[in-house]
Amino acid sequence: MSIRNKALKWFAAKHGKVDSPIYTSKFFLPDESWPKKSVWFPQIPVKVINSNLSGYINIFCEVAPDKNDFHYLRVPAKFLHSHLEKFGKLNGKIALYLSTDTKWLFIEERGEGNLNFKNFLV
Repeated sequence: MSIRNKALKWFAAKHGKVDSPIYTSKFFLPDESWPKKSVWFPQIPVKVINSNLSGYINIFCEVAPDKNDFHYLRVPAKFLHSHLEKFGKLNGKIALYLSTDTKWLFIEERGEGNLNFKNFLV
């Protein structure tokens, strides 16, 4: 089962139905990630952000490798849009590298802004 399917089932059991758009990330261990640290790596199309400025982007991040539990970030699309230049980009998508380290939890590690996403944790 894909990480997305696991995340959607987890969310439905805990909260019911979630509105789109929804993006997910597995928990990447250091040997699997670009920064050689454990991170979450959700990728969000810029066109989805730009077309949803009054809404939210829902991001589910696997709590730990192979766990059926997730963190839920509800990020205003306007926040992402206002910081587009600070994110790494990959094929028309912003590529977030969110730290899993408890000291730096949900801080974007690759981009220029070191933006903190912790305030969007539901």
